[in-house]
Amino acid sequence: MVFLASCKLFPDTLNPNNTPKEVLISQFEKVGYSDLLIAKNGTYHAVFQESPANGKPIYIYYSQSSDKGKSWSKPITLSDDGTGNGSGYARIIEDGQGIIYAIWKRYGSSKVPQPDASLDGPGGYVAGTLMYKVLQGNSWSSQKRLADNDYTQFSWFANVDPAGTLRVVWSQISNLSSATNWINYWYADWVREAKMNGSNYSITALNNPLPAEYPTGPPKRAGYNNLDGYYDSNGKLHFVGETLDDEGVQNVIYFNGTGAFSVYKYPKFSTNNTFMNPPRLVVDDNNRDHVVFQPSSSTVSTDQIWDITPHNGQKKIIGEIAAKGAEIQGFQVSQGPGGKYGLVIQAGGLVESNQTLGVFYSNGKFENLNLSNNEAKDSFFTQEFQTISGKSSYLSLLTLFLTDHTSVEYDNSGNRKILMTISEQSIGGGFRISSPSLYFINID
Repeated sequence: MVFLASCKLFPDTLNPNNTPKEVLISQFEKVGYSDLLIAKNGTYHAVFQESPANGKPIYIYYSQSSDKGKSWSKPITLSDDGTGNGSGYARIIEDGQGIIYAIWKRYGSSKVPQPDASLDGPGGYVAGTLMYKVLQGNSWSSQKRLADNDYTQFSWFANVDPAGTLRVVWSQISNLSSATNWINYWYADWVREAKMNGSNYSITALNNPLPAEYPTGPPKRAGYNNLDGYYDSNGKLHFVGETLDDEGVQNVIYFNGTGAFSVYKYPKFSTNNTFMNPPRLVVDDNNRDHVVFQPSSSTVSTDQIWDITPHNGQKKIIGEIAAKGAEIQGFQVSQGPGGKYGLVIQAGGLVESNQTLGVFYSNGKFENLNLSNNEAKDSFFTQEFQTISGKSSYLSLLTLFLTDHTSVEYDNSGNRKILMTISEQSIGGGFRISSPSLYFINID
């Protein structure tokens, strides 16, 4: 059991209006990725991955708050469909009509269940099937499949266009690849788009700049992964993604609504797990796009986060860890209203409590915030054990307090709220005990 209230996990500055510093949402201490929505009516909605017990699938759970995060409803599962399949990173989003959708990628199929996927993440590295539910009043609809074929989809994102229509964009393998069992992300060279209307949707293909289906053989061009994007004020799609070029070089591709080009290249397999921490696309208050990503360690001397404006190729380092023994462990990027956006970085050493740092852009300036307060939380202690023979032995344990994936959301006034996965880990004697749980925290 983790008692964070007695710990100084968050700085005192993150306590506006004397609200609770952190509010526990999850139940089973097995949380993964999360997403937060503040609806137009002021209700807070959270979806998150969690497994109810060891050996059980990773499900998508939902909880809501009607008092601005001070208290949350008991989580309910959205994704348990009886197949034994787990679920990937979920998003919750409201369209222009006030309809709220929860969307996730289901692993496996009804015939071959897959309870989890250790190599999947926000970038979408493994195959699955997009599923969704619609919030109707205070209850959720039945689960629906958002796909023209089962077990063909990989990377995806969702965004509301200027007309208020929710659109979901994803990469998938072609019908031929599916029939031939070429089920890997590098065959996912189809990009599809769905326009959502409550429980109904229509799917169309995006042909520019992507190739059409090949009549024979595998695709002649590598598939797209790590997709992220939005629709501009004219309804044009902008997105980023990663793909291999014909020479086997990994490219971060940017599409500006009319054409695509590479904004960054690095040697294949020469970077961190980009499917866990993929490049993200945001737009500022001057309608300039920004591609935010972590460059490959093969091209930089320190751990860095770059912010590139594709229209002029300008690069800004907005995060850097130069301390010996420390590294960037993960990052998340969020789009806010009026051209605001935020970067959250988890950083630290291998055997120490880490830090979560925030870099927030607004009106041409960046603001740095310390979102956790873990520096002094490393604690070594000795615990006595009795052996079978009755002799005493001593085992040195290290207790770490780790902050993990963080979701940032902006309310109608531009105030920032976050969901953060926090765990206490004990390491020693060849074992590791972890307890990741989900907490809500106010920033503003």
